Amino acid sequence: MKLERQKASVYRYFENKHKLLLYILNWYWSYMEFLVMFKIQNVQDPKTQLKTIIDLLSHDLPESEGKTEYNKKFLSKIAISDSSKAYLVKEVKEINKSAVFKPYKDLCSKIAEIILAYNPKYKFPHSIGSTLIESSHHQQFFSEYLPKLTDVSPKQMKNYTAQFLEDFTFKILGE
Repeated sequence: MKLERQKASVYRYFENKHKLLLYILNWYWSYMEFLVMFKIQNVQDPKTQLKTIIDLLSHDLPESEGKTEYNKKFLSKIAISDSSKAYLVKEVKEINKSAVFKPYKDLCSKIAEIILAYNPKYKFPHSIGSTLIESSHHQQFFSEYLPKLTDVSPKQMKNYTAQFLEDFTFKILGE
């Protein structure tokens, strides 16, 4: 009975599970963009900025400290396991008209901007930006649940995704 009341109260604010997921993910993407901007604000070197972004994308957010209303680590787990469900739907064009994906696009644009600062001749900065985000989520998920889809070893588990993405990114960008 109590679970039924909790479920009903959630649907008072969200029409369905997908809209709740979109809300949670927008919160996550906005927070990630804030973290990126905060961490790189005094860093001038684009390579160091990219490494910082890769590090942020490839590790869980820390446990929330104090009495906050949400758990950042749980928020990142939701993003890793469920973010593709937000846009891999038939209604994505219609949803996109409402600027629902703006925080995600803003983060991709910021990454693209830094990629161009690192290599101004690179033709596909937005594609690499979104690929970094999605690959980060896939590799973290696969490392934990489907390790044979990765090259992770038990010793590398914590830093595997960051190492993979750094190697991938800087080889593509012509290091």
